[in-house]
Amino acid sequence: MQPNYALDDAEWDKLISDAAYYFDDLTLKRGFQYYKQNRVQTFSISEPRKMRAMVEGQENYGVYINLDNFPGSYCDCPVDGPCKHLAAVLMYYADAQKRSVASLANAKAVISRPKAAAASAAVPAGT
Repeated sequence: MQPNYALDDAEWDKLISDAAYYFDDLTLKRGFQYYKQNRVQTFSISEPRKMRAMVEGQENYGVYINLDNFPGSYCDCPVDGPCKHLAAVLMYYADAQKRSVASLANAKAVISRPKAAAASAAVPAGT
């Protein structure tokens, strides 16, 4: 059995921020489709915050993600930069971590929402 290397809340928030910064919205949506279609074939975490996977596309593409150095992450596909295969693996990882895949797929909207407004909406008035 391989280690899980659980994400704490601060690491999760950083992952959402990184997804919003490095991916465009369309790529996140396409990655979500790949995730939902179970195209992430193999997935492993050999050390904290570093993962490898094989994602089924036109071909099988090898993906490596380093959450501490996201620009150093890569995919074997022909796209230069963050691609739907990388996004699908991040969503697979979020699901394995029991985190909201929808938050990751909608990272741009989640980041643009003010936290103070979201927090105050969660607290009933008069408390």
